[in-house]
Amino acid sequence: QRVALYEGMVSFVPPEGFSLMSDEVFAAKFPEAKAPGIVYGNDRTTVSIAITFPERRGLSLEQLPEFKTFMESQLEKQKRHLKWLQKELVEINGRQWIHLELLSAAIDTTIHNHVYITSLDQRMLMFNFNATIEEYEKHKDALEKSKDSIQTGK
Repeated sequence: QRVALYEGMVSFVPPEGFSLMSDEVFAAKFPEAKAPGIVYGNDRTTVSIAITFPERRGLSLEQLPEFKTFMESQLEKQKRHLKWLQKELVEINGRQWIHLELLSAAIDTTIHNHVYITSLDQRMLMFNFNATIEEYEKHKDALEKSKDSIQTGK
């Protein structure tokens, strides 16, 4: 079921069985989040897709290589025991994206993250597909399929 976000500027298909996370669950799962985003997750919240699209403008597609370096250093400062798996620029449905794949420590487990960032309407658009290390292999293909479904309207 395709979901349209941000007044139709972005859409994607969440994996089967994923639903919109409540504000309470979001606050508990992402206590460090500064701005509320949109999160879809499985019923146990061990696998989720967090989408953020801050109002602040100032990121162009041409700046993505430079922004990639900035985001790498920011994540290294924010995440405990970060382990990089991939840092690259990729294309999804005709649009260039930063792709950062990393393992990071959570309170009681390790999280496998696939972070995708692009510029849309001069704003940063970020999707973070993540799963606990225990759940990752089981959901990897569904997350990849969901990532491949991302479409942007502009």
